[in-house]
Amino acid sequence: MIDYSETGPYARYETDGVVIYVHPTSPDWFVPTAAADTIIKAAFDDENALIDNSIRSRLLRRIAPPPLPAYTGREAIHELGALRECWLHITNRCNMQCAHCMFASSPMVGGEEADTALVLSTIDQAYALGTKIFYFTGGEPTIHPDFSLIHRHVLAKADTHCVILTNAATVRSLEACLRTAPPGRLHLQVSIDGRADNHDAIRGKGAYARLVQSLTLLRSWDIPVTLAMSVTKQNVTDMPAIVSVANQYGISGIHFMWLFKHGRAGARDFVDCRTLARQLIAADERARALSVTIDNIEVIRSQVFSVPGTRFDLSNSGWESLALGPDGWLYPSPALVGCKLMRAGHVGEGVEKVWRRGSVFDKVRKASLVQAPNVARHPLRFLIGGGDIDHSYYAARNIVGADPYIPLYSRIALYLIANYARSHVVRAEVGLRCRMGEFLCNCGPDGAPRMFTHSNCVQSLSTHDSRDSVRSFYSDAAESVNEEILNPVSYGEHAVAHIPRRMRVRSYGCGSPVLDCGVKEGQRLVDLGSGAGIECFIASKMVGANGQVYGVDMADAMLERARRSLPDVSANLGYRNVEFRKGYLEALPLDDEGVDTVISNCVINLTPDKRRVFQEIYRVLKPGGTLCISDIVTDSHPPIDMKYDERLRGECLAGAMLQDELFAVLEDLGFVNLYLIRRYEYRRIRSHPFYSVTYRAARPGPQKKHTVIYRGPLRSVRTEDGEEVSRGAAATIAVDPARLPDQMFFVLDDSGSVVNVEQQTACGVFVSPTKADSDAPAHRFMSDCMVCGAPLTYFSTNQQRQCHYCNQRIAANACCTDGHFVCDECHCGDARAIIKRLCAESRTVDPLALFNHIRSHPAFPSQGPEYHMLVPAVLVAAYRNAYGTPATKAITTAVERGATVAGGACAFLGACGGALGVGTAFSIILDGTPFEGRVRQKVQLVTAEILKYIARFEAARCCRRDCAVAVTQAAELSGRYLPHPLHVSDRHINICTHGRENEHCLGSSCPWWAKPSASPLHDSNTNEDTLPVP
Repeated sequence: MIDYSETGPYARYETDGVVIYVHPTSPDWFVPTAAADTIIKAAFDDENALIDNSIRSRLLRRIAPPPLPAYTGREAIHELGALRECWLHITNRCNMQCAHCMFASSPMVGGEEADTALVLSTIDQAYALGTKIFYFTGGEPTIHPDFSLIHRHVLAKADTHCVILTNAATVRSLEACLRTAPPGRLHLQVSIDGRADNHDAIRGKGAYARLVQSLTLLRSWDIPVTLAMSVTKQNVTDMPAIVSVANQYGISGIHFMWLFKHGRAGARDFVDCRTLARQLIAADERARALSVTIDNIEVIRSQVFSVPGTRFDLSNSGWESLALGPDGWLYPSPALVGCKLMRAGHVGEGVEKVWRRGSVFDKVRKASLVQAPNVARHPLRFLIGGGDIDHSYYAARNIVGADPYIPLYSRIALYLIANYARSHVVRAEVGLRCRMGEFLCNCGPDGAPRMFTHSNCVQSLSTHDSRDSVRSFYSDAAESVNEEILNPVSYGEHAVAHIPRRMRVRSYGCGSPVLDCGVKEGQRLVDLGSGAGIECFIASKMVGANGQVYGVDMADAMLERARRSLPDVSANLGYRNVEFRKGYLEALPLDDEGVDTVISNCVINLTPDKRRVFQEIYRVLKPGGTLCISDIVTDSHPPIDMKYDERLRGECLAGAMLQDELFAVLEDLGFVNLYLIRRYEYRRIRSHPFYSVTYRAARPGPQKKHTVIYRGPLRSVRTEDGEEVSRGAAATIAVDPARLPDQMFFVLDDSGSVVNVEQQTACGVFVSPTKADSDAPAHRFMSDCMVCGAPLTYFSTNQQRQCHYCNQRIAANACCTDGHFVCDECHCGDARAIIKRLCAESRTVDPLALFNHIRSHPAFPSQGPEYHMLVPAVLVAAYRNAYGTPATKAITTAVERGATVAGGACAFLGACGGALGVGTAFSIILDGTPFEGRVRQKVQLVTAEILKYIARFEAARCCRRDCAVAVTQAAELSGRYLPHPLHVSDRHINICTHGRENEHCLGSSCPWWAKPSASPLHDSNTNEDTLPVP
């Protein structure tokens, strides 16, 4: 075992000058800076040293592993699902006789050979159980007399993949069989035993030359190949050379096989783990330079760089994989074929029966690292998977914990972490160089957290990159609108007027960093994950003809759409200053220190290596440059299966960072002036909330000192340099006043006067108001006119008007004083999706709480027909949450029915949309139809009662007031009209906050004006004819 020291709950390793802390049971790991390492060691040596030390306390909170339930073994968390792979050991015969062969195969006649009919039956049964990958092994599988028939039988089935473990001596004779295989569904793992002299010494004179001929043929046939080398004392130093051989013949993958203590191999052939690690690392260094992958390295990399808390516990043998021997028996793994004690049952009994009920398979599935005392204290056990069950079995007749190569896996795991840590620049004195979860190497093509290792015979065939699923997801979104990821923020018309309307429909994101970044005319800006280019086109106008905008994206479909739109945008502006470049965010195609501003809208969460992305942002920013990013975060760790869900990854949720860790990483990398601009709830999945945040940070630049006064209310604040500034006291600090949060500080001039805040003087002289810059981009207005914010004018009779957004000409009952008209469909577009999603995801049983929650969304207006959808939706959702009925799809029905109520219905149709919404909801809950007389009467009576309450107010419309009244009173009346009552909690009857936005506000006459001690609409001392006021 590699030496380590115990530091609190962590194992502390020192590897090649890099300190690595590992939490064994989670598992979790991190690499601290030197100063942080000193603090951590001192903290656990003397816990009292933590008292009143904010830096130490914050660091210890940060390194705490994610909370996880107690782990009792893999049987408790896994269930038998699909049988993913089947190994077909179809012959023990071979056309060669290798000194290290574990099955002692040879060309001698009489070796066991599987019955063809039995093999075909096994394939059929395994396929029915979900198997898509079939491995052919032996002996030399290609010399089985019916190999071509069996091979074609596999590939005749949909979506299957054949992997042949071969010495490639028969390749030319199998040309017809191999070349007719469907593209992408055949893979060969070809044996090589080192350079020519060593290969010939093991396999016979001239064997290497024949191998080269076969490799050349396979390359010309475009068949994927991996080279596999069994490592012995004789050829161990050839490991790096094999990388060069692979590169020479266009082979991108190598697999090194560690000898089993079984078969012909003797003790003289075995290599110690220290030597193996040294040669494997040398091979890896050469492989990285030549873009060749070594699957032994990549498999451990995928385990080490996974989601914190992912426990890899032994192999998938018996769970997802089994092997057929030439004797017709089924075994847990290919290396155990022929071992009588590991026979699980004959295939004649049926593959499914043996797999599910066989005692050997049951024993293998029950095995777990928690039951292995010899590895129970190994800190890396759940990162490396605890070793190979086959190696363990042949070493000690125990499938758990006796793999002699565990020190090798451990050394490689630490090597990979140390290498990754060295690749990052950390500028913070106390911080982390990297930690588990920041880089996700490979989530798997299906996104499932399998948490198994794989047979040593073939460790990995996957070329899946965790970016592949994201690229596919957004390529589809480029072709057809995906409402799940549409940006809830609407840009003001002035910001997008130069962008043709047809190009605005695929704005994906969760905020508006382009409007929040403060970019100035003449500056250079880059948008990371630019998609269809909307933010780039908005920025194009903001930076002007002398500025420059770059959009970077990895998806060809998105880049193509953005580039198609560019000529029209440039023509409207009269200049062209936007360029779209293909690239990954981890390796930006931009020069060092070349841009003033970096923005990104809901993309960082999609990247597999977030720390490297931020490091790249730092690199391309000029000193003093700013990043402004909208992204999804969460406050606590979501369930681990959600972190692996590829659909949720595409929807920007699975890759969400912890908000406090996000800011900590930015500080690690040297960013300053971090500031959270806004935050709102984005989505809730299985009750776990995710939030959209927009934040700002800067690369340090030249700063001069300013005299400031911290205004409070906190006792003090700490600067980036660690200087404490007390409230009320003048202090001179290095800071850019333009980056200070609004009104947090007074910035003083030489005379002591405040220069950054406009104030009213004591003698009543006011600072003259300045006219707002008319060119400043604006969000969609949330009250009055959606387009410009001007007051609305209602018509006594309908007039034909053209909608400002969709250009439809329809009958209108209102427009603004500047003539803008927006149809109900456009007015409600964003809100419709918000209501549906938040209601569907909600678990609250209080309709008013849900009403207030949705109203607080930044894309929800203070007035408008959106409320006609909101009222029935929250009532139906709350009833469903309380009593399990109606089905969730009823929420969509509620929204769609509510959308049919025209804006202004309260006056033009004589019935407030809120009251009609109550009737709509009750009708849905009661399954009402025009032919159901009793239900029809009920919904009309409840609608009439709600209307009566609303009509008490002699006032202009206020959607917030009338609809809150409707929801509250609906709950009061529900006991009379519904099978079960709804309830509204007094704590959700809150103070109105938008009276200032409504010039027709009733003020103190409104029941929502002041916070009541009980519902303002249900007071036992109020008679029916009295206006209820608090």
